[in-house]
Amino acid sequence: MAVNDKLPITSELVNNFLNTRNGMVIDNGSGYSFFKTGEILSSYNRKCSIDVENSGSTRMAVFQFFNDFKNQKRLSIRTDVSRSIFEIASSTFQSSILVILGIFITVSMICFILFEIVIIRRLINIRNHVRTITNENNFSKTIPKSIFNDELEQLSADINTMLRSLLQYQNTMELDTQTMQSLLERISLAEEQARCVMNIVQDFILIIDASDGAMLTMNSAFKKHILNTKEPSTNNCSPNSNGFCSNNNLSISQTESQELISEVRHQLVLHYFVEFNSMEKTA
Repeated sequence: MAVNDKLPITSELVNNFLNTRNGMVIDNGSGYSFFKTGEILSSYNRKCSIDVENSGSTRMAVFQFFNDFKNQKRLSIRTDVSRSIFEIASSTFQSSILVILGIFITVSMICFILFEIVIIRRLINIRNHVRTITNENNFSKTIPKSIFNDELEQLSADINTMLRSLLQYQNTMELDTQTMQSLLERISLAEEQARCVMNIVQDFILIIDASDGAMLTMNSAFKKHILNTKEPSTNNCSPNSNGFCSNNNLSISQTESQELISEVRHQLVLHYFVEFNSMEKTA
């Protein structure tokens, strides 16, 4: 039962409403409707205060209940408004999804570009420099510094420190190699000089290692008179490009050295025995 807001609600009006099972329109200009409590959802005779057409859209209803002096629900007021709640929520949800998706794609593109510029390209640059240094074996080249101050820049600084250490070690090794080569050349030169001097001397010269008795070297006179071997050169010395003699050392095993020493001793004994006999005959 609809009631105009200008019409006072009296006890007679309420009693008439309570005694009426079916809904009854009092005024079409009313902003609310009265119904019996038990017939709120089941009444088909209810009429709105304002005639509207059923659009099939979602409607929102608000109920207000009133109790009597026995605290029993005797009166209810319903206000319903036609709203497209599902359509509003659906459109809002779709718009939110599109906005979130657009933000996610934009942020992803920005992150990818920053990752490409800040990390990937710098790693590729470091790799190319390391490959170039490895292929050219040139430790003087270093990785250029960047404008960033992060872990990759620290990595580049550590690589440059390692390259400087390798360059210093390489220079030290080159100096040591040159020094060793110079010493070897001097030793070889001194050995050739000593060999030439030994070959010029007409007395017997035999150098033996005292630790194991191995024969190290001997002069031409020893080879000629004791071992009965001939030198390949008449001068007992073949000068090299530096003007010194160059003869190879006598390289024999320890067993052969012992046998040769025994033979040398035997030859020396015979030699001195012959000379001693000749001296006695002369005397």
